[in-house]
Amino acid sequence: MLRISVAVGLLLAIGCSAPTLAAPTRSSTESTIVFCSDAGLANCRSAFRAAKRDWLLAETEGVKRTTIDRNLKLALEIQQMQIPSANQSSATNSTEAPPIKRNGWSGFVFDASSVKHSTKPALLIRLGEKIARQTLKRRFAGYDVRYAKGEGCLTCAVITGADGQIEVSFAKDGRTIVDMRSYDERSHDTLGNGVGRSLTKAIGFNSAQCDAGESTTCASPDLKGLLYIVTDDERCPMKVEEERPVVIPNCARIAGFQILSSNNGR
Repeated sequence: MLRISVAVGLLLAIGCSAPTLAAPTRSSTESTIVFCSDAGLANCRSAFRAAKRDWLLAETEGVKRTTIDRNLKLALEIQQMQIPSANQSSATNSTEAPPIKRNGWSGFVFDASSVKHSTKPALLIRLGEKIARQTLKRRFAGYDVRYAKGEGCLTCAVITGADGQIEVSFAKDGRTIVDMRSYDERSHDTLGNGVGRSLTKAIGFNSAQCDAGESTTCASPDLKGLLYIVTDDERCPMKVEEERPVVIPNCARIAGFQILSSNNGR
């Protein structure tokens, strides 16, 4: 009986002295040995379960890290494949025509009695307005305002900026505005007619009241007081007769705009 007891005790000791499974790492393969006795058999089993759980957690973590690394590598490869495609798309788009600007034009606008800037309301001058030279220059600060005399007018001022040019003529007092005109291609009337546009379309008819003065002008039927300066073109002649409607050929074009005082202030 003594030998059987000793043998059973040895088997129990050997069974409880199981090594814990260490989590696989790159730098270490250490193992932990748990020694058990008859009295501490429950503790031995608990320690064994804890060691096994730690190993499983470590193994699972290792699998997760491997999966994450593979996913990151795959995402990087996909991104690198998309970069040339994006560059090619950008290069293709760069060869296309630029988008059409739909915010309208910028320049000076003529109505029946005044000229103003399309986006700067403070830049406004009116027919018959009395304005001193320094006041006009302050109003059009940032523009080149040059006065002159004897060049087809008693006193004239040419206002020039990056977005257009207008010519202003004054009466004998040198302050009262009697004539405003512009040949600048950025100038328009309030109806949207611009330099180079069809005169027939601007007037709305194939005839109008015109005058052959310094330049041939035709009156706007919609904006009373506004005159369309007609392009001088030998290939598109217009026969102008006083106080009679003038037939406007389809080839006639707008060369500019003018607002003129009835007596010209002289």
